[in-house]
Amino acid sequence: MKKTLLFSSLFFGYFTAVAQTDCATDAIEITDNGIVSAPNNIDGTYAMGCFNDTVDSNGDPIYGIWYTFTPDANGEVKISSNLPQNVTLNIDTRLSVFTGNCSNLVCYKNNDDTSTSVYLSTLTFPVLAGVTYYIQWDSYWDNSGPDFDFTFTPLSCLKTYNVNQPSDLTDTSATLNWEASLSNPSSYQVEYGVTGFTQGTGTIVSSDTNSVVILGLVTGTIYDYYIRSACDVSIFSDWSTVNKLTMAKSCPYYSGFDSEAEFSGWTTSGNGNGAYGQGTISSQAQSPSKFWIFNTGSTGDADNWLYSPPIVLQAGEAVTVSFWTRCLTARNLRLTVGTANSATAQTNIIWSNPSLLNTTYTQISSPVWTAPQAGVYYFAFNDKSVAAPTATLRLDSVTFSSTVLEVKNYSTVKLIVYPNPVDDVLNITGDIAIEINSIEIIDINGKFIKQIKAEATSQKSISVNDLAKGIYFLRVNTNLGTIVKKISKD
Repeated sequence: MKKTLLFSSLFFGYFTAVAQTDCATDAIEITDNGIVSAPNNIDGTYAMGCFNDTVDSNGDPIYGIWYTFTPDANGEVKISSNLPQNVTLNIDTRLSVFTGNCSNLVCYKNNDDTSTSVYLSTLTFPVLAGVTYYIQWDSYWDNSGPDFDFTFTPLSCLKTYNVNQPSDLTDTSATLNWEASLSNPSSYQVEYGVTGFTQGTGTIVSSDTNSVVILGLVTGTIYDYYIRSACDVSIFSDWSTVNKLTMAKSCPYYSGFDSEAEFSGWTTSGNGNGAYGQGTISSQAQSPSKFWIFNTGSTGDADNWLYSPPIVLQAGEAVTVSFWTRCLTARNLRLTVGTANSATAQTNIIWSNPSLLNTTYTQISSPVWTAPQAGVYYFAFNDKSVAAPTATLRLDSVTFSSTVLEVKNYSTVKLIVYPNPVDDVLNITGDIAIEINSIEIIDINGKFIKQIKAEATSQKSISVNDLAKGIYFLRVNTNLGTIVKKISKD
């Protein structure tokens, strides 16, 4: 069937699309918005850079088809193959966008799947006037030429499109980082609030650079935040999409990967090809509904990482990690800890089993690891299995518990919490040597609920009327160290 390029303006026009086999000589120039209808097959020259595969998913050569776009103004481009006709044909697409020139292409943006369930491609990115952008669809997954929607929107003030991971996390502060806007704005604004807050009701801070330090945050809380460019006094870009900031947790902490809150703050790296990610078939979980799948691998030995959220520990705090695993073939798994969520920072091996084999879910408890100094730590599960195991490795229901060892003469220090169970008011009383500075309430899942300040007193009464029924932990911070007590709310 003859393929065409469809322009949308005041009325529809057509442009015949001939072969698009080469970036330099055959690329079709896109000059307006609309649906681009591609050739039936992808059979042109393929360029690596955004994806570095040398053969397709079947081991055959990879091919490409090419388009170019040169805007006459700064703005935003959206390209999407997520169209009904592609869904009907069950097409699986992969998209690369390059800058530079055809003899020296530089990867600018790329996308494989729109989501974990939609294997079509959607990509939104900023563009500058006069710069040529080279667009390639390739045949890694499917050699069917996809129809796609192309939309260019001129914008005088461009937002930031890439937000980096927060850094310098403590229990009450964090640094937010993002890539600079192509508009070179005079400043940026960040709006943040507890996750789920309505934009316009959050706290707004400004920064002259593409990072900002946020202070006065609450331990263990998850925040949403948005970023926009301030190109002039009254000229702002659109807000970025929502981003998550997970503050450092404190022990005890639990995650079964079953909800957004439980999964927030976990990060992964090094998984390569193969099946990995959040498993969603509840019958295959140890916890109620979800679990983590480590990469099954394809070529080469695995080096797959799953990093915990940041966890704030005191000097001498002794941590035990318990978790459930299941694997039908032998795997090589280890548990590590370090000061960052990166492989190079995970310098301490707490537990390892190079021949792990649990055909049903089995709980494992690690040896105790003691924090050498106060700070923020990341624990990590590292799958180092040999190439192409025949079954997945599953991880679920991870619990971090600890004993605080820094309290001096702990056996002689008395701290009484009553009544327990409690209904309305909880009383905390220590002996004359104790000065209570603050009290933190943490739920059974490790979520920080609230903090109550005290002024170096040996007695404190707090209202718990606002707590739901259940089990909680009190972290009582004193002049002699921190003491953890478990309470039950009726």
